[in-house]
Amino acid sequence: MQFLYRPPAPLQEDLLHLIFEHASCSETLAYAALVCRAWVVPAQAALYKDIQYSPLAPCRKDALLARTLRSRPHLLRFVRRLSLVTLWTHSPTPELCDWIALIPMHHLRDFLWTWERGHLLPSFLSLPAVQTTRNIDLRGRLYTLSVVQSVLDLPHLESLSLELSGDEQGTLACSSTKLRHLGVVAHGGHSPPLDKLLAVVGHCIKSLRIVSTFGDDLEGDSVLVSCILTHCVDLKSLDIAATGT
Repeated sequence: MQFLYRPPAPLQEDLLHLIFEHASCSETLAYAALVCRAWVVPAQAALYKDIQYSPLAPCRKDALLARTLRSRPHLLRFVRRLSLVTLWTHSPTPELCDWIALIPMHHLRDFLWTWERGHLLPSFLSLPAVQTTRNIDLRGRLYTLSVVQSVLDLPHLESLSLELSGDEQGTLACSSTKLRHLGVVAHGGHSPPLDKLLAVVGHCIKSLRIVSTFGDDLEGDSVLVSCILTHCVDLKSLDIAATGT
């Protein structure tokens, strides 16, 4: 009896996406994209789904990443999470981040931005991908409440984490927001800026996480609890974490 060899049926694209999403090594995904035409998109989607980028880092990897995304902009549609680390007050080399402006709207879901000194660059908040991002995590000093307001005004924002020093000046206005989840690192403990933030968004959030040095100012802690009870009337989850002094 003669048996005919039948090659295995090709995997469906959705199965390939699922398989490659569980690959932990970027080199494996890069090589997988070269195997055959059917593997290209699923492998690239997994490879560029979560990007960590530090423009001025001495590591050559970040420069190569930026060069690839500039020369092959079709890859930007795969970016779902972007973790950006900047070190400057106002970037002396803005072209290092120019590719971020090319990420299509409604593709980026999570935007994490850490700046170790200086100011948040307002121009980043106007980028198309950031304008339609649902989850934003800001790790750095904001200086004024006007910057906080510009973040709250993002039309698709659902989850926000930020840091408050306690001396931010200015006011906040209530905006038509989809914000449901708020996290605050309150370096100065209870403060007027924190009160103002809860006053304008407390009515719409469902979960609240506050990290601060609780216990040093019992009166301030009591005022903060009262503020939460007054403004956050529909909370489903409250997480309060104390940091060391």
